[in-house]
Amino acid sequence: QARGLTQHLPKRYMSAECADYPCILKQAHGEFGKECNIVHSPEDVCKVTPQGLGTRWVLQELVHGRFEVSTTVLADFGHILDEVSTCYEYDSETYVWPRCRGVSKSLYSVPHGHLKIFEQFLESYSGICNFNYKVRDGELRIFELNTRIGGDLAVDAPRERARRLFEKLDAHWCISSNDTMPEKQFAFCRSTGLPQ
Repeated sequence: QARGLTQHLPKRYMSAECADYPCILKQAHGEFGKECNIVHSPEDVCKVTPQGLGTRWVLQELVHGRFEVSTTVLADFGHILDEVSTCYEYDSETYVWPRCRGVSKSLYSVPHGHLKIFEQFLESYSGICNFNYKVRDGELRIFELNTRIGGDLAVDAPRERARRLFEKLDAHWCISSNDTMPEKQFAFCRSTGLPQ
């Protein structure tokens, strides 16, 4: 918050009474849209969380829009060495993935200014990281950041483009540290057939 990065995140509501509806109610720890709900009133929130939000639940702004971007970056101490991005179009302005229908997907070119914002989030971080976000009025709304390979790279990105990112990862760390790919990422590549 002190670094001003919260402006790039959906607004978080500390209570059901102060939220702007509709909004998103989701588990503080989860993945793939599991336990993620669009709620329309404090009563909807209470039905899901009768004991209140506590530390298990997060109530946040619903970012409208049919288009969502998934960007996988390769970073070295916060400096982005490479990125692969996919833009997805869905059949509604208001949805929770995967409870929606995909319309299209395509490679996406991330503006330089957005990459610089990603680098602020990744200060001192090295490895692969995945950002999921929407762009509203030219501004980022990042609703997920995972230190792992994203589904866009593993499944949807062209194989040749994904291969180039992994070759850069392998070459960079072999040259800079005489080390091999981190074991978790190596195991993932081996299991999915991506280049090792």
